[in-house]
Amino acid sequence: MTPASPALLFSFGTLLDAPVQAAVFGGPVPSQTAELAGHDVVDVPITDPHVLEISGLAVHRGLRRREGASVAGGVLALTPEQLARADEYEVDAYVRRRVRLADGTAAWAYVAADPLAAAERIGVVGDSIAYGRTDPDGGWAARLARHHLAEDEARHRLFALALPGATLTEVAEHAPTELAWRRADTVLISAGINDLAGVGGARRTPAELVVIMEGLCRELEETGARPVVLGPIWTDEERAAREFGLLVERGVVAAYRDALLAWGTETHRDVVDLWPVLEDRGELIDDGVHPNAAGHGVLREAMRAR
Repeated sequence: MTPASPALLFSFGTLLDAPVQAAVFGGPVPSQTAELAGHDVVDVPITDPHVLEISGLAVHRGLRRREGASVAGGVLALTPEQLARADEYEVDAYVRRRVRLADGTAAWAYVAADPLAAAERIGVVGDSIAYGRTDPDGGWAARLARHHLAEDEARHRLFALALPGATLTEVAEHAPTELAWRRADTVLISAGINDLAGVGGARRTPAELVVIMEGLCRELEETGARPVVLGPIWTDEERAAREFGLLVERGVVAAYRDALLAWGTETHRDVVDLWPVLEDRGELIDDGVHPNAAGHGVLREAMRAR
Protein backbone atom coordinates (compact mmCIF):
# COMPACT_ATOMS: atom_id res chain seq x y z
CA MET A 1 0.00 0.00 0.00
CA THR A 2 1.38 3.43 -0.95
CA PRO A 3 1.75 5.74 2.07
CA ALA A 4 -0.53 8.78 2.11
CA SER A 5 1.12 12.00 0.98
CA PRO A 6 1.82 14.46 3.80
CA ALA A 7 -0.82 17.12 4.37
CA LEU A 8 0.59 20.64 4.17
CA LEU A 9 -0.69 22.85 6.97
CA PHE A 10 0.08 26.57 7.10
CA SER A 11 0.42 27.92 10.63
CA PHE A 12 1.46 31.28 12.01
CA GLY A 13 0.73 30.67 15.67
CA THR A 14 1.03 28.19 18.47
CA LEU A 15 1.33 25.06 16.30
CA LEU A 16 4.84 26.28 15.42
CA ASP A 17 5.84 26.33 19.13
CA ALA A 18 7.89 23.38 20.39
CA PRO A 19 5.88 22.82 23.61
CA VAL A 20 2.60 22.82 21.67
CA GLN A 21 3.99 20.42 19.07
CA ALA A 22 5.15 18.09 21.83
CA ALA A 23 1.67 18.10 23.40
CA VAL A 24 -0.29 17.84 20.14
CA PHE A 25 1.94 15.70 17.91
CA GLY A 26 4.13 13.94 20.46
CA GLY A 27 7.30 15.64 19.27
CA PRO A 28 8.75 18.30 16.99
CA VAL A 29 7.52 18.76 13.43
CA PRO A 30 9.88 20.62 11.09
CA SER A 31 8.44 23.54 9.16
CA GLN A 32 9.30 25.51 6.05
CA THR A 33 8.96 29.29 6.00
CA ALA A 34 5.86 30.39 4.10
CA GLU A 35 3.62 33.40 3.54
CA LEU A 36 -0.14 33.64 3.20
CA ALA A 37 -1.12 36.60 1.03
CA GLY A 38 -4.45 38.41 1.20
CA HIS A 39 -4.83 37.92 4.94
CA ASP A 40 -4.25 39.78 8.18
CA VAL A 41 -4.39 38.69 11.82
CA VAL A 42 -6.90 39.33 14.58
CA ASP A 43 -6.94 38.39 18.25
CA VAL A 44 -9.16 35.44 19.21
CA PRO A 45 -9.94 34.94 22.94
CA ILE A 46 -9.50 31.33 24.07
CA THR A 47 -11.73 29.77 26.72
CA ASP A 48 -11.13 26.04 26.08
CA PRO A 49 -9.26 24.81 29.21
CA HIS A 50 -7.37 22.14 27.25
CA VAL A 51 -6.05 24.64 24.69
CA LEU A 52 -5.23 27.14 27.45
CA GLU A 53 -3.23 24.49 29.28
CA ILE A 54 -1.24 23.46 26.22
CA SER A 55 -0.49 26.90 24.76
CA GLY A 56 -0.43 28.95 27.98
CA LEU A 57 -2.10 31.78 26.09
CA ALA A 58 -5.58 33.23 26.67
CA VAL A 59 -5.51 34.97 23.26
CA HIS A 60 -4.53 33.31 19.99
CA ARG A 61 -4.16 34.90 16.60
CA GLY A 62 -6.75 34.30 13.88
CA LEU A 63 -6.98 35.12 10.19
CA ARG A 64 -9.18 37.60 8.34
CA ARG A 65 -9.13 38.61 4.70
CA ARG A 66 -7.23 41.79 3.88
CA GLU A 67 -6.28 42.72 0.33
CA GLY A 68 -2.63 43.71 0.04
CA ALA A 69 -1.67 42.23 3.43
CA SER A 70 0.19 39.01 4.17
CA VAL A 71 0.91 36.76 7.13
CA ALA A 72 4.30 35.13 7.68
CA GLY A 73 4.39 31.63 9.09
CA GLY A 74 5.47 28.11 8.34
CA VAL A 75 4.22 25.01 6.57
CA LEU A 76 4.07 21.72 8.47
CA ALA A 77 4.03 18.41 6.58
CA LEU A 78 1.68 16.25 8.66
CA THR A 79 0.53 12.66 8.54
CA PRO A 80 -3.24 12.08 8.52
CA GLU A 81 -3.03 11.19 12.21
CA GLN A 82 -1.16 14.39 13.04
CA LEU A 83 -3.65 16.46 11.04
CA ALA A 84 -6.50 14.90 13.01
CA ARG A 85 -4.72 15.81 16.25
CA ALA A 86 -4.34 19.39 15.03
CA ASP A 87 -8.10 19.46 14.34
CA GLU A 88 -8.76 18.35 17.91
CA TYR A 89 -6.44 21.03 19.29
CA GLU A 90 -8.06 23.95 17.47
CA VAL A 91 -11.06 25.61 19.13
CA ASP A 92 -14.51 26.17 17.62
CA ALA A 93 -13.56 29.66 16.47
CA TYR A 94 -11.42 28.05 13.74
CA VAL A 95 -12.13 25.59 10.94
CA ARG A 96 -9.69 23.90 8.59
CA ARG A 97 -10.06 25.15 5.03
CA ARG A 98 -7.96 25.25 1.85
CA VAL A 99 -5.76 28.27 1.16
CA ARG A 100 -3.34 29.26 -1.56
CA LEU A 101 0.08 30.40 -0.30
CA ALA A 102 1.99 33.31 -1.79
CA ASP A 103 4.15 30.96 -3.88
CA GLY A 104 1.08 29.22 -5.30
CA THR A 105 1.24 26.15 -3.05
CA ALA A 106 -2.09 24.71 -1.94
CA ALA A 107 -2.29 24.05 1.79
CA TRP A 108 -4.63 23.78 4.74
CA ALA A 109 -5.00 26.55 7.31
CA TYR A 110 -7.21 27.18 10.33
CA VAL A 111 -9.38 30.16 9.45
CA ALA A 112 -12.37 31.88 11.04
CA ALA A 113 -15.36 29.60 11.48
CA ASP A 114 -17.63 32.45 10.35
CA PRO A 115 -16.58 33.14 6.75
CA LEU A 116 -18.66 36.32 6.44
CA ALA A 117 -17.15 37.91 9.54
CA ALA A 118 -13.67 37.33 8.13
CA ALA A 119 -14.45 38.38 4.54
CA GLU A 120 -13.48 41.60 2.80
CA ARG A 121 -14.57 41.18 -0.83
CA ILE A 122 -17.68 38.97 -1.10
CA GLY A 123 -19.11 37.56 -4.31
CA VAL A 124 -22.68 36.24 -4.53
CA VAL A 125 -23.57 33.89 -7.39
CA GLY A 126 -26.68 31.85 -8.00
CA ASP A 127 -30.25 31.92 -9.21
CA SER A 128 -33.40 33.99 -8.59
CA ILE A 129 -33.41 33.22 -4.85
CA ALA A 130 -29.95 34.76 -4.46
CA TYR A 131 -31.04 37.54 -6.84
CA GLY A 132 -33.92 38.45 -4.52
CA ARG A 133 -36.83 37.88 -6.88
CA THR A 134 -40.18 38.89 -5.30
CA ASP A 135 -38.42 41.11 -2.75
CA PRO A 136 -38.30 44.82 -3.71
CA ASP A 137 -35.50 45.32 -1.16
CA GLY A 138 -33.14 43.02 -3.07
CA GLY A 139 -33.30 39.88 -0.96
CA TRP A 140 -30.84 38.52 1.57
CA ALA A 141 -27.87 39.50 -0.60
CA ALA A 142 -28.81 43.19 -0.52
CA ARG A 143 -29.26 43.02 3.26
CA LEU A 144 -25.86 41.39 3.58
CA ALA A 145 -24.35 44.08 1.34
CA ARG A 146 -25.72 46.90 3.48
CA HIS A 147 -24.35 45.33 6.66
CA HIS A 148 -20.99 44.41 5.10
CA LEU A 149 -20.38 47.84 3.57
CA ALA A 150 -21.41 49.63 6.76
CA GLU A 151 -18.72 47.74 8.69
CA ASP A 152 -15.87 49.10 6.55
CA GLU A 153 -17.01 51.09 3.54
CA ALA A 154 -13.45 51.94 2.54
CA ARG A 155 -12.35 48.32 2.07
CA HIS A 156 -15.40 46.09 1.96
CA ARG A 157 -17.10 45.14 -1.29
CA LEU A 158 -19.98 42.86 -2.25
CA PHE A 159 -20.54 41.78 -5.84
CA ALA A 160 -24.11 40.58 -6.47
CA LEU A 161 -23.80 38.41 -9.60
CA ALA A 162 -26.85 36.15 -9.26
CA LEU A 163 -29.19 35.78 -12.25
CA PRO A 164 -32.81 34.56 -12.27
CA GLY A 165 -33.09 31.21 -14.01
CA ALA A 166 -29.39 30.41 -13.66
CA THR A 167 -28.38 26.80 -13.14
CA LEU A 168 -25.41 25.61 -11.12
CA THR A 169 -23.98 24.32 -14.38
CA GLU A 170 -24.02 27.84 -15.82
CA VAL A 171 -22.65 29.38 -12.62
CA ALA A 172 -19.75 26.92 -12.65
CA GLU A 173 -18.99 27.80 -16.27
CA HIS A 174 -18.97 31.59 -15.94
CA ALA A 175 -18.51 32.65 -12.31
CA PRO A 176 -14.83 31.80 -11.57
CA THR A 177 -13.46 34.15 -14.23
CA GLU A 178 -15.75 37.02 -13.21
CA LEU A 179 -15.01 36.57 -9.51
CA ALA A 180 -11.26 36.35 -10.06
CA TRP A 181 -11.37 39.63 -12.01
CA ARG A 182 -13.19 41.24 -9.08
CA ARG A 183 -10.71 39.70 -6.60
CA ALA A 184 -13.44 38.17 -4.45
CA ASP A 185 -11.98 36.48 -1.38
CA THR A 186 -15.23 34.82 -0.26
CA VAL A 187 -17.92 33.48 -2.61
CA LEU A 188 -21.49 32.58 -1.62
CA ILE A 189 -22.94 29.97 -3.99
CA SER A 190 -26.72 29.59 -4.12
CA ALA A 191 -27.89 27.44 -7.02
CA GLY A 192 -29.16 24.00 -7.95
CA ILE A 193 -32.96 24.16 -7.81
CA ASN A 194 -33.16 24.97 -11.53
CA ASP A 195 -30.87 22.05 -12.38
CA LEU A 196 -33.09 19.69 -10.38
CA ALA A 197 -36.15 21.00 -12.25
CA GLY A 198 -34.50 20.70 -15.66
CA VAL A 199 -34.66 24.43 -16.43
CA GLY A 200 -32.88 25.12 -19.72
CA GLY A 201 -31.91 21.50 -20.31
CA ALA A 202 -31.73 18.03 -18.81
CA ARG A 203 -32.53 17.46 -15.15
CA ARG A 204 -29.57 16.92 -12.88
CA THR A 205 -29.55 14.52 -9.95
CA PRO A 206 -28.36 15.60 -6.49
CA ALA A 207 -25.24 13.45 -6.93
CA GLU A 208 -24.44 15.15 -10.25
CA LEU A 209 -24.85 18.57 -8.69
CA VAL A 210 -22.41 17.74 -5.90
CA VAL A 211 -19.82 16.82 -8.55
CA ILE A 212 -20.40 20.16 -10.29
CA MET A 213 -20.17 21.99 -6.95
CA GLU A 214 -16.89 20.25 -6.17
CA GLY A 215 -15.41 21.41 -9.47
CA LEU A 216 -16.62 24.98 -8.95
CA CYS A 217 -15.19 25.13 -5.44
CA ARG A 218 -11.84 23.81 -6.63
CA GLU A 219 -11.65 26.53 -9.28
CA LEU A 220 -12.48 29.24 -6.75
CA GLU A 221 -9.95 27.87 -4.27
CA GLU A 222 -7.24 27.97 -6.92
CA THR A 223 -7.70 31.75 -7.03
CA GLY A 224 -7.42 31.97 -3.24
CA ALA A 225 -11.15 32.47 -2.65
CA ARG A 226 -13.14 30.67 0.05
CA PRO A 227 -16.36 29.14 -1.31
CA VAL A 228 -19.40 29.12 0.96
CA VAL A 229 -22.20 26.89 -0.31
CA LEU A 230 -25.76 27.81 0.64
CA GLY A 231 -27.97 24.76 0.82
CA PRO A 232 -31.43 24.81 -0.78
CA ILE A 233 -34.36 26.30 1.08
CA TRP A 234 -37.52 24.35 1.82
CA THR A 235 -39.82 24.25 -1.21
CA ASP A 236 -43.61 24.06 -1.26
CA GLU A 237 -43.88 21.53 -4.08
CA GLU A 238 -47.58 22.02 -4.82
CA ARG A 239 -47.49 25.83 -4.83
CA ALA A 240 -44.28 25.87 -6.87
CA ALA A 241 -45.96 23.87 -9.63
CA ARG A 242 -49.27 25.75 -9.48
CA GLU A 243 -48.08 29.34 -9.04
CA PHE A 244 -44.62 29.38 -10.61
CA GLY A 245 -44.61 26.40 -12.95
CA LEU A 246 -41.50 24.85 -11.38
CA LEU A 247 -41.78 21.06 -11.39
CA VAL A 248 -39.46 19.65 -8.75
CA GLU A 249 -40.18 17.19 -5.99
CA ARG A 250 -39.55 18.33 -2.44
CA GLY A 251 -37.91 14.96 -1.73
CA VAL A 252 -35.38 15.56 -4.51
CA VAL A 253 -34.54 19.01 -3.12
CA ALA A 254 -34.18 17.47 0.35
CA ALA A 255 -31.85 14.82 -1.08
CA TYR A 256 -29.72 17.59 -2.60
CA ARG A 257 -29.58 19.28 0.79
CA ASP A 258 -28.45 16.05 2.49
CA ALA A 259 -25.84 15.38 -0.20
CA LEU A 260 -24.36 18.87 0.16
CA LEU A 261 -24.16 18.63 3.94
CA ALA A 262 -22.41 15.26 3.77
CA TRP A 263 -20.01 16.52 1.10
CA GLY A 264 -19.19 19.65 3.12
CA THR A 265 -18.30 17.59 6.19
CA GLU A 266 -16.23 15.13 4.19
CA THR A 267 -14.26 17.73 2.22
CA HIS A 268 -13.94 20.44 4.91
CA ARG A 269 -15.97 23.06 3.07
CA ASP A 270 -18.52 25.57 4.30
CA VAL A 271 -22.12 24.50 3.70
CA VAL A 272 -24.84 26.65 5.29
CA ASP A 273 -28.03 24.68 5.93
CA LEU A 274 -30.93 27.01 5.11
CA TRP A 275 -33.59 24.30 4.78
CA PRO A 276 -34.92 24.43 8.37
CA VAL A 277 -35.03 28.24 8.35
CA LEU A 278 -38.16 28.35 6.16
CA GLU A 279 -39.43 24.80 6.60
CA ASP A 280 -43.25 24.68 6.68
CA ARG A 281 -43.36 28.49 6.82
CA GLY A 282 -45.39 29.12 3.68
CA GLU A 283 -46.21 32.67 4.79
CA LEU A 284 -42.56 33.56 4.11
CA ILE A 285 -42.58 32.17 0.55
CA ASP A 286 -44.60 33.91 -2.15
CA ASP A 287 -44.97 31.25 -4.82
CA GLY A 288 -43.70 28.07 -3.23
CA VAL A 289 -40.13 28.81 -4.31
CA HIS A 290 -39.09 32.43 -3.69
CA PRO A 291 -38.92 33.97 -0.22
CA ASN A 292 -40.78 37.24 0.21
CA ALA A 293 -39.23 40.25 1.95
CA ALA A 294 -39.85 38.77 5.41
CA GLY A 295 -38.44 35.43 4.28
CA HIS A 296 -35.26 37.03 2.99
CA GLY A 297 -34.90 38.86 6.29
CA VAL A 298 -35.11 35.55 8.14
CA LEU A 299 -32.52 34.00 5.83
CA ARG A 300 -30.13 36.89 6.39
CA GLU A 301 -30.47 36.57 10.17
CA ALA A 302 -29.76 32.86 9.92
CA MET A 303 -26.53 33.59 8.03
CA ARG A 304 -25.57 36.18 10.63
CA ALA A 305 -26.08 33.71 13.47
CA ARG A 306 -23.52 31.20 12.18
